[in-house]
Order: sequence, then C-alpha cells, then structure tokens
Amino acid sequence: MFTSQTWNEIISTFPYPQLLQTWEWGEVKSRFGWAPHHKVWEDDDGNLQGAALVLERTINLRGMAPRLRMHYTPKGPLLMDWNDTALRQKVITDLIAFAKARGAFLLKIDPDVPVGRGEPDGEDAEEGLVGVELIEVLKASGWHYSNEQVQFQNTVLLDLTLSEDEILASVGLGDLALTSPETDRGQMSDITDRLRRRIEEGGFTERLYRTRLKTHSRSKNP
Repeated sequence: MFTSQTWNEIISTFPYPQLLQTWEWGEVKSRFGWAPHHKVWEDDDGNLQGAALVLERTINLRGMAPRLRMHYTPKGPLLMDWNDTALRQKVITDLIAFAKARGAFLLKIDPDVPVGRGEPDGEDAEEGLVGVELIEVLKASGWHYSNEQVQFQNTVLLDLTLSEDEILASVGLGDLALTSPETDRGQMSDITDRLRRRIEEGGFTERLYRTRLKTHSRSKNP
C-alpha cells in the first residue's frame, strides 16, 4: 500500500518526475469518475526501475451490456532509463496485462520520452533520440496514436533562478514590460500571442525539448 508521501517520494527519484503522476493528481481525477492505481517495478536487488499512476474509468451502458473500462497513464509510465529495452518491454507488457485483468477495452500511455532536443533544424539540434525508436517499437506492437491529444508535445524549460528581466530576455521577450496588476488587457494579449508564436515556431533554441511522444493507445481488450 502506498500513501501520498511514499508515492510522491517514489516518483521524485526518477529523472523526469511528472505532476500528472503524483498522488494528488489521482485524487483530483477520482472526483471525476477515475479510480487511481499505483504500480512500481524493481530489479532483482530491489532498486526502483519504473512507476506508473494508472487511471481507470468505468463506463456504464444502458441495458444488459457489461460495464466498460478504460485505462490511462497520464505522462507515464516513468522509467529510470528508457534506453533499457528489457525494462521498457516489461513495463509496457505489465500495463497491458493489468488492463486485461481489469477488463479494460482501451489502454493509453503518455510518457515524456525525448525524440529530439534543441531548435528543429538548428545547429544545436539533437535528432533521433530514444523516443524515435520507442515510437517504432510501439507501432510494430499494434499501438497507434490516440485521436485525442490533450498534452503538449513540446516542453520548455526555464531557469527560475534568473531574474524576471533575464527570463523574459531568454525567450525573446525582453523588450516587453513585466506584467503587473496594472498591466492592461491589450498588453497581456500581446505577451500571450508572442509566447504562443515562439512556442509554435520552436524558437527557444536550447530551451526547447521536444520530449513528448504523442499519446499512444492500444484497444480492443489489449
């Protein structure tokens, strides 16, 4: 059995812990029809290798039809090393087996796995990272992209130890005044529009991490 403290301590040990894998996120979703399940994987020496918050939703149909279940692992599963092919195969296989055991007709996973880093086509760009291989492995195993993509595909990392002026300058917005309670709505709209354009254009150089695979699904009682 896990508690909020023990579970959050577990996921905090991973290289890229995720808010949507926390105990609190499972509690929030439980208010909207989702039941949280917590899974961990260890090696033979008891060292933590993987973890996943699995959300389960039951769909009640009218008549004599059985209740349907779906599983979703938001921003997960978490792995210590996505380059470890044996580990990732075991984790994904176990998630499929768990979905089958629970009678789920659909399993969705949404891990943060890098496919590239840096500004696309830029001098500092890194392409062909482990996420590219993982996509091909999932496709070959019968997975496909979900029709519903709710998470951002790009992650922007900002150094919060910098001053506010330095942060704005680092994303190309240094010419804008800092927002404040007196900032008018037009200026806020301008800031928002410019941020959105820079994100869409990938204009954050080394601070742009194209880390997320699109949500993958496996259906028909995986």
